Amino acid sequence: MWCYRHIIQNPPIPMTSFIDSVKRRCFYKQKSLLSRIVLLVILYSWTSASVFAQSASYSVMEVVEVEFKSQQQYSNPYMDVDVWVELQKEGSPGEVYRIPIFWDGGNVFRGRLVATSPGNWTWKVLDETVTKSDRGFIGKSGAFSAAIADVSSNPNNRGFIRVAPNKRTLEYADGTPFFFTADTSWSALTAVFGFDRANDISGISFKDYISARKKQGFNGLNVIASFPDDTYLEQLGRNLDRPGKERGLWSSETWGKKIAPNGETPFELKTRGQSVTDKLAEVDYQKIDPKYWQSVDERMQFLSEQGFVTLFESIRRHERWPFRSQVEKNAFYNYIRYLWARYGCYNMIFSWVHHDTNSGNVYPEWLKLVSHANSELSKKIGGYKMPYGQPRTAMSYNTTLKNWERDIPTALDVQNVSNAERDETMHSWLRDIYYAGATKPALNLEPFYPGWGLHSGNEINPGMDDTSMAQMQMYGSVLSGGLAGHAWGDAWYAGAATSTGRSGGATIVAANDPQISALNAFESQAMGHLKDFILDSGHDYSYLVPAADTHLSDSQDYLHTLSVSKDNSFALGFFTADSRKNAKALPTLKNFQASKTYQFQWWDVTNGGWVSSENITTSSSGAMKTPNVPNNDRTKGWAYRIRLEGLVDEDDVGTDETDTDTDSDINFALRINSGGEATTYNGDTFVADTYFDSGLPLNRPQTGLDDPFKRFRFSRSRVMNYDIPLKNGDYTVKLHFAELWFGATGGSAGGAGKRVFDVSLEGVLVEDNLDVFAQVGAETVLTRAYTVNVSDGQLQIDFSSLASDGGVRHPIINAIEILGTQEEVPPVANGKEEALPGLVGHWPLDELNGVNAGDVSGLERTGVLQDGLTFDKDKVSGQIGGALWFDGGDGHIRLPNLDDNLQAGFSVSAWIKPNNAEGGYQGVVGSTTSGGFMMFVNQGKLGFKVTTNESGSRLISEGVVKNDVWQMISCTYDGSEMRWYINGENVHSEAFSGTLKDRSEAWIGWSGWGNEYFEGGIDDVQLFSNALTKQQIFSLYEEGDFYTVSGSLASKSDVSIDSIENLTTKITQPAYVHPNPTVGNFRITGISEGEKEIVVADFSGHVLLSLKTDEAEPELDLSGYPDAMYIVNVKQNGLEWSFKIIKE
Repeated sequence: MWCYRHIIQNPPIPMTSFIDSVKRRCFYKQKSLLSRIVLLVILYSWTSASVFAQSASYSVMEVVEVEFKSQQQYSNPYMDVDVWVELQKEGSPGEVYRIPIFWDGGNVFRGRLVATSPGNWTWKVLDETVTKSDRGFIGKSGAFSAAIADVSSNPNNRGFIRVAPNKRTLEYADGTPFFFTADTSWSALTAVFGFDRANDISGISFKDYISARKKQGFNGLNVIASFPDDTYLEQLGRNLDRPGKERGLWSSETWGKKIAPNGETPFELKTRGQSVTDKLAEVDYQKIDPKYWQSVDERMQFLSEQGFVTLFESIRRHERWPFRSQVEKNAFYNYIRYLWARYGCYNMIFSWVHHDTNSGNVYPEWLKLVSHANSELSKKIGGYKMPYGQPRTAMSYNTTLKNWERDIPTALDVQNVSNAERDETMHSWLRDIYYAGATKPALNLEPFYPGWGLHSGNEINPGMDDTSMAQMQMYGSVLSGGLAGHAWGDAWYAGAATSTGRSGGATIVAANDPQISALNAFESQAMGHLKDFILDSGHDYSYLVPAADTHLSDSQDYLHTLSVSKDNSFALGFFTADSRKNAKALPTLKNFQASKTYQFQWWDVTNGGWVSSENITTSSSGAMKTPNVPNNDRTKGWAYRIRLEGLVDEDDVGTDETDTDTDSDINFALRINSGGEATTYNGDTFVADTYFDSGLPLNRPQTGLDDPFKRFRFSRSRVMNYDIPLKNGDYTVKLHFAELWFGATGGSAGGAGKRVFDVSLEGVLVEDNLDVFAQVGAETVLTRAYTVNVSDGQLQIDFSSLASDGGVRHPIINAIEILGTQEEVPPVANGKEEALPGLVGHWPLDELNGVNAGDVSGLERTGVLQDGLTFDKDKVSGQIGGALWFDGGDGHIRLPNLDDNLQAGFSVSAWIKPNNAEGGYQGVVGSTTSGGFMMFVNQGKLGFKVTTNESGSRLISEGVVKNDVWQMISCTYDGSEMRWYINGENVHSEAFSGTLKDRSEAWIGWSGWGNEYFEGGIDDVQLFSNALTKQQIFSLYEEGDFYTVSGSLASKSDVSIDSIENLTTKITQPAYVHPNPTVGNFRITGISEGEKEIVVADFSGHVLLSLKTDEAEPELDLSGYPDAMYIVNVKQNGLEWSFKIIKE
């Protein structure tokens, strides 16, 4: 968490030098975070000019706050002091910035400085901007250095966003594309939200709301800086938008609450005798109140730290500011300067004014205010720009081409459409902006708002609903030229829902419904998938040109949208939903390259990811017939991509495909470094990659992994093979995968569904739709093990990501191990793993119902689910069969006494899938924190506590625990040393001695203290009465990692290794369920005739269908069940198949 580095300037004293205290000030802090004191030496000359000595290095993009104390008296410091600081990097003439300072109450002023690149920086007060020869400012200067920032922790550390050189898109200062993906909550900087605690208005704290939106893929927030007249706007006659009514702004729960949490308003109110145009109370736009803005500080800082960029609007157009005296009008310059001084240190798209309507024709007067401020600021800065160059815009009622861009183009770096029409008309406006004379990026700031009233142009098109209408605007706006990004808005735009009356008196969102409800409404999470679609590494969206009118046979007035590259080599498009029975046929595609083969891919707008593809050859005129949408489902919108055959992404790094003869010399242990040369790992030799039939190698050393895992082989053709000569017999084959591109250092954006492929051994499908990122994330090794019988002198390994197999992108393999029978993985008997020595507790958590968690260790240490936790409602799919989901509330499992016979040492292990790994202490399993032991997740790390009779307690958190992926955490204690393991790897060891202090109670999902409850999934908890070795822990991990929900040869059922071997030799072709996804009926094919037992269950383990049939291709019907993902299990003659099927 970045805090402001705070430098205090004190009045000079008659000494040649002295030590001045410099505080590191945080506007908020975690409970465990303490403010720290930094000392800097300040040198003073006899002329009273002060110079800051070089300090310890800061980081690029870290805010360095310099404090000044004026030595003169000012009647109105906000208006009277207009001091600017010049910041410059040594040896870099192009990095010079002019920054205004701001008044923060009393005689205190502050400047917020940011180093934009590593190096040494100096700053000085521009003395010509100082009035009254104020020695609090005159001659002040300083220096500091900046080091490279960690961009992996916060994308804002990439630098200030700016208009890209193509003038169509935005980018960070390091050149990384930035696609604004914003939510809208205009009042979010005010008391409508509690900062870290929920209130009755929004129902969720500001921090929790932003964190939730971040998880959904948002990276921005639309806000208005202040609402000066909110405390009296609801008085009769004050709200000019509602003449003659007592009505405030937006939802009634927010009236008078758009102020600071402590009650301060952004400006003071006028007193009697002052110039007043309307009546008291009335805002004094010349007297700002710093206390209001101090509460805004912590929210803006938090947004920046979460990687968010704001659309930061100064004020809403209903304010009477433009109709006050000329002196007050001119004060709009002071206000903008104040905002830039205080918050210009953050990434933002600045908006001069929230001009959302032409009501009362207020635009001409606001134009005068903006023009004056723009002119005055340009004189100070030396150009029409923000101090650090962030893009500027001004919300337009309709399109900026009709107002701001036409009248004051120097005030805009980005154009926009907003608020009017809210349908496909906005797409035509964005197209007009794209083809306008001045080339500037554009975006839609206020599109259709789902759940809002059917008024103000917010009506729904025929054949659509709120969700599909919003999605049409999302994709349609971007693909019509709005390449800078898109803003989501809905009925909760004020922090609580506004009145949402619909035709016929229907209301779908209750007035004043709290903002928390917006998180799961109208598929708003699909905005994250829009960003993924646009930024997908398989294309460069910056080359797109709006083409709905030239490349679609009938766009229906931009209802359907399309953008193409200038050379017609690729295109992105969107077909809008139409649920009517007589839905109009989709348009055909035209004017592509003639007689060329293109790959056509569908994108799932709601869930993200490429769902299917096919190759289409254009006609001699460049036309292609539009394929049917998946499942012929026109009730939802579908995005798509068209690329000339052969266009790829990863292979841009330059690789050479090579054919190499295989080596027929074999041993009982053959290890291959796929994509690399010979290497050694953990004492084992991995030979060079010479057994492949196809594919390309790629080296990714920047990911930090060691050989053989930092390299991989992939295939442009989406299929690749290994043919490895072996003696006939049984082998254990271990395949090692690591996602080193999507979500990895120097790669592309990560996410489930970015790479999906199948793996077959000897013609048998062993991995169906394997998604490495979804399993373990990026830069982490995923190992799968299989038993295979070779009977033809050659092991064949096939990889496929063909669309016909359900694949996405290129298949990968990092390393292969082929082991003789003496090195096989531990056998499985009677459906259970052979227990390692000392097993004294094993809770698989596989029950389908009830509240008892059975112990299969034989010691009958049954756990009891507490405080509402049940298998019936909290069952989820786990790493090994089923698992339990803990919501972070008070649900947990109570265990009997576990500490008996553990005094000399123990090991504890569990598979977990955290939902809030970055949170505080969350107990996973143990015997309380006041004695015995406990294993935690804490602030993204694995916590382990041991309490002994002799040495007291030791609690340390180490390693990296990730959100939303299954990982095995293990801890051991042998009486003299504690060890931490994640996914079988020893991440920390700590000397500690003594015998374990016995406790009579134990828990799963809770530490036994306060609110330290676990949030996420827990599976397969095991306890041992001895300290397992590193090899045993890794073996335990491999056994657990051997299982998978679908597509593996092993599952947590009554299938032994012998059965698996039989399966390998008996099955000659894989089985399928199709169509998949389905809208109801589906068929099972590929399984031989004979009686089959079929079970269909949901991911909670509830059985929906169970039947026996001898049909060769049985057909089942899910039309009566909700849209969701289901598991289909088929058994026949001791063999078992498992499939995932999606019902939409």
